[in-house]
Amino acid sequence: MRTLDTDLIEKILTVNDTFLKFAQNHIFEGSGLTPTQFNILWEIIFHNGLLINELKEKLIVSAPALSQLLNRMEKSWFIERMLGRMDKREIKIIPTQKAKQIYEELNEKYIAIAWEKFANIKQKDKEIMIKFLDYIENQI
Repeated sequence: MRTLDTDLIEKILTVNDTFLKFAQNHIFEGSGLTPTQFNILWEIIFHNGLLINELKEKLIVSAPALSQLLNRMEKSWFIERMLGRMDKREIKIIPTQKAKQIYEELNEKYIAIAWEKFANIKQKDKEIMIKFLDYIENQI
């Protein structure tokens, strides 16, 4: 039996999927990055590098999946792995200059598209959406 809750969850998942497909086709196309790899770059740029365990927690991915993503990103010169200063067993992931440049280009493209897509939404509706998204984020 369908309920308002199941409809809401389905709509959130559908919008997320639609956004990821749109991003892949219009924002990340030709960059060599996937949306997940872009998220990794955002995290390591924002935090000035992260240990692998910290990154795994922020992205909520399994260790093997993250390892594969990082291997691909390293082969494409998007990231570097550095040994920890205090504990040589720790590995810190840092972005390369190439990654920072591509991230900036994609972020500018993303912001421009977002402005275009949200330009016709009324201020009041934007405020409602922000409150709703904040609520969802706080429930997770």
